[in-house]
Amino acid sequence: MNPLFRKILERKHRRFLIRCSSARKNQKEFLQNLINRNRGTAFGQQFGFHQISDHRQFAHQVPIQSYSGFEPWIERILRGERNVLCQEPVGFCNLTSGTDKSPKLIPITGSYQRTSRNLLNAWVGALVRDHPGCMSESRLAIPGKAIEFYSEGGIPVGSASGEAYKSALWFIRNKYAVPYDVFEIDDFKLRYLLILRFALQRKLSFLATPNSGTLVRLISLLQEESETILRSLYDGGLPGYTFEPEQEKRIRKLCPPDRKTANRLLKNINSGGGSFQPLQYWDSIQAIAVWLGGSCGTQVGALRTLFPGIPLRDLGYHASEARMTMPVSDNTSEGLLATDNNFYEFIPVHEYEAGSVATCTIAELEAGQEYHIVITNSSGLYRYDIGDIVQVTGFHRQTPIVRFLRKGRDYSNMAGEKLHINQFLEAKRIAVDARCVPLRDDRFLIFPNQDAFCYDLFFELAPSEHSTDLKELALEFDMSLKELNVEYASKRDSGRLNRVRIFDLDRGTIQGSVDADFQAGMRDSQYKYKFYTAMPPGGMR
Repeated sequence: MNPLFRKILERKHRRFLIRCSSARKNQKEFLQNLINRNRGTAFGQQFGFHQISDHRQFAHQVPIQSYSGFEPWIERILRGERNVLCQEPVGFCNLTSGTDKSPKLIPITGSYQRTSRNLLNAWVGALVRDHPGCMSESRLAIPGKAIEFYSEGGIPVGSASGEAYKSALWFIRNKYAVPYDVFEIDDFKLRYLLILRFALQRKLSFLATPNSGTLVRLISLLQEESETILRSLYDGGLPGYTFEPEQEKRIRKLCPPDRKTANRLLKNINSGGGSFQPLQYWDSIQAIAVWLGGSCGTQVGALRTLFPGIPLRDLGYHASEARMTMPVSDNTSEGLLATDNNFYEFIPVHEYEAGSVATCTIAELEAGQEYHIVITNSSGLYRYDIGDIVQVTGFHRQTPIVRFLRKGRDYSNMAGEKLHINQFLEAKRIAVDARCVPLRDDRFLIFPNQDAFCYDLFFELAPSEHSTDLKELALEFDMSLKELNVEYASKRDSGRLNRVRIFDLDRGTIQGSVDADFQAGMRDSQYKYKFYTAMPPGGMR
């Protein structure tokens, strides 16, 4: 990395740490400035922004809402209307999975992009401080597709990570191992093979992708398709694939013969007794950046096995709606809350589950406690219920140190798919109810099987003249989930998640689990059936 550029990044990191001393002031200023700027917006007028001067009034005037509450406002923005949620123009929309079939479209403004970029630069500053050589060679990063489509009003909709990758400065792009064009390819296997081919041709010092399962899957694919990749390197093109003439020309241009790399790869595989040895091949890798927290970290163990001894740096707690923390050390998901980027409110988990919407600010947080987090960002999401649970692990000066624990009670998120219970219920209607599959109990259980990297579903099937083919039923259910959730489809098609499995339960098993809750003191009037289970139920057949 250019020494001047490195100094600039390290200076941004130091500035971030200095700002930690004034976290409470930062939060008050962020909220007040945001309210003042957006008093004249349609949202600001409806919720009386002109009457708001502090957090107490903000909480009184503006209700906590999930995406569904903001969707009508966002639809107006997508049609081209201005001054809806915020005065600042919306230049981009992040595409991510929602709680039903429709994906979420998150508006992004210039100020949001600037603060996010500042936080990312501070993160990189901490990284190069601790691992000076990590930016010395090529970097393998795996973003999403920059633009999927344009809204009715002409706003680009896609992946912010892809847009940032594509539009990076030339001296940064020169360090990317994989050209952006590869990420425009829809065929997952083809895209992954091309990512591998380019990565094998470069000397890598840094790997970065949110889900560790992506890197695990790439190495697994290299093992499975080593012959295809070797033939591609020796002869050019991509053998085994049939392309249209124009695409064939494009692939040939992307994949000219490279026999030097082919010989190096073959030597590595042979020295490993037929298995690819990542750290012998890429012996310059200094650090890997992935999410380490929550259920997204389930494949971190497999990543450590593939890259033993390589430091893992968490990318920070962030979502399509907001970037929220900056980890500053290796091998932990804990990070400093970014108090210049968003305004944060918190509800203790036990109070949230009891129905409370009373929030506290960062000044009232307690170390060791778990909270449901509510965010207000600079792109027009006010008191937004993101559905996440975090834990406060300590403080740096005035700034909380937090780590993401899990999605709220209605979500599961093993590999970034963020499956909502509503999507399971809709998939059941399509795959089970519509086919008149006989059930003893209409309820079912969902077990996120982190060992098998799939969702196990447990039904109580009723006796029938025709036996139910559980494998066929699971295939139908899986296809329905893929249609309902774009992120789940992505993780399935790329091999990061395996297909749903369905099991039959003994009669009364589900009711028995409900009875156990009542015996433990759950009141009938407050009881909500728990679809998700932390362990497979007994009574399986």
